[in-house]
Amino acid sequence: MRYSVLVAMGDAGRALYIESLLQKQTAFHLGLNVLADPYKLLENCREVLPDLLIVSPDVVSDPMVPVLREVLGSEDLRIVSYCTTLAEAELSKNFDGKILSTDGESEVSNKLESVLEVDGSTTEEMVLTPREQEVVVAVVKGLTNKEIAEKFFLSTHTIITHRRNIARKLNIHSPSGLTIYAIMNKLVTLEDVKDHI
Repeated sequence: MRYSVLVAMGDAGRALYIESLLQKQTAFHLGLNVLADPYKLLENCREVLPDLLIVSPDVVSDPMVPVLREVLGSEDLRIVSYCTTLAEAELSKNFDGKILSTDGESEVSNKLESVLEVDGSTTEEMVLTPREQEVVVAVVKGLTNKEIAEKFFLSTHTIITHRRNIARKLNIHSPSGLTIYAIMNKLVTLEDVKDHI
């Protein structure tokens, strides 16, 4: 299984170091963003729907972690702190994990796998639920998260969680990829989506 990872660092050097470590790992599909602005971080999280967010404490402080999860509506999102000092590591209590700047490649890999609980998941977990299939069809037809939520009488946060689960299960992170998946799996016909392609 491949995981979507978003890296948000105030310092481009730190972000490039994390990128180089993750590119060597086959379990991670990397979406690299060098961000110092928390508002852009929220936008990118909503767009990318990452399984794992790696941040420096200058972008997301420890007290912001529960707030960030609540705003994004995702208890499943794993947030890891990249610490360059022991003081940063000591102050990172709300994070799911910590990477130290002194950690080697295998240590980083082990920590991230532990945070994500990588255990060779079964193919059963990769099957979409009926609700997830409905969400795929709605996305392919061009509906926004808010419109999908209204259609199914659910909250926008629930739709975002469904989309994150779909992206994780299928390893598809774009509406165009979902369109191809939906057509190939006969969830929609080409006629259904021709106005949205």
